[in-house]
Amino acid sequence: MSSNEQAIAKTHIENISLHPKGHPLSNDLTGKAVRLAYCSGHILEQHWQADNRVLWKGVSGPLAGYDQTEAYRAFEIAKDIYLITWIEASTAASSSAPQANGPWLTDVILDFNKMQATASWMGPTNAGGTEHVLDQATMSYVECDLRY
Repeated sequence: MSSNEQAIAKTHIENISLHPKGHPLSNDLTGKAVRLAYCSGHILEQHWQADNRVLWKGVSGPLAGYDQTEAYRAFEIAKDIYLITWIEASTAASSSAPQANGPWLTDVILDFNKMQATASWMGPTNAGGTEHVLDQATMSYVECDLRY
């Protein structure tokens, strides 16, 4: 990790408080992968690796060419419906707002019953502000790339 990435990584604190009767953590996604075709034009893939790592790839749209692996947490919130969450410390991308290098906070609800997803991601802009994106996608299965 470069010194710049280390400095960026220190700009957020992860504070996790899980209730014993809350939605359980899950590793059910390991070995699966989906393509997400978002309404915004982003087409991304998520490939769930061992050890709660997700490899996400930008297939087309503003994130085309990105290929990063992040630590994630998944919660099964109903049968075949999952909330996944992770922090991207170093992603810089282009969208309607000029984005800066992370941290990017990402949460996605994956509904394997309807093959639909709702994603929320938030991170800094080059102007010193914060961009929040809320986007929805249709999902389709793809072959899992198990790199990690």
